[in-house]
Amino acid sequence: MPGLFAQIAKQADMLLMCGDIVDYGLPEEAVVIAKEISNLRIPVLAVLGNHEYESGKQEAVVRILSEAGALFLDGDAREVLGIGFAGVKGFCGGFGERALGPWARK
Repeated sequence: MPGLFAQIAKQADMLLMCGDIVDYGLPEEAVVIAKEISNLRIPVLAVLGNHEYESGKQEAVVRILSEAGALFLDGDAREVLGIGFAGVKGFCGGFGERALGPWARK
């Protein structure tokens, strides 16, 4: 029986992974997803969610999934199949340089 992603690829023109791709942000979790998407013949676009940051190993997660064919959007935009996509990671104010400043009032 084909995996879920293979079944999706039979009916979809592209796969969008919109954050929280893995559960605890572990590279081992990314390897499982990478195996599923590596043979897809449709574009795979992705952005990070807070789960990818859980273990502090988000760079490894991105590397593993990118090597399997996922294109990560992080503050940039791409056109795929004539459709424009912009991607930023974030959760409750963002991460890193895209994080919102303190909300406290003086």
